[in-house]
Amino acid sequence: LCEYFEVKRLKVDRESEISVDGESFLSIISIDGDAKLIFDGGELDISLGESVFVPANAGKMMIKGKCQLILSRIGDK
Repeated sequence: LCEYFEVKRLKVDRESEISVDGESFLSIISIDGDAKLIFDGGELDISLGESVFVPANAGKMMIKGKCQLILSRIGDK
């Protein structure tokens, strides 16, 4: 456990919605499969081993594909 960050694994079989609020950035690391991150204004392909830094207040995003991702953000104290 780490008191500074929250880390979770997200398994996506088809699609999943995530939201990035104003409290923290979101770090996404692909650990299996390929995905497409769809956000207001664009989209980004994410392949195995790649990472993406999403700034705070980015809002809602859709992840499409079959993949496993590690999501990290600043934790609640």
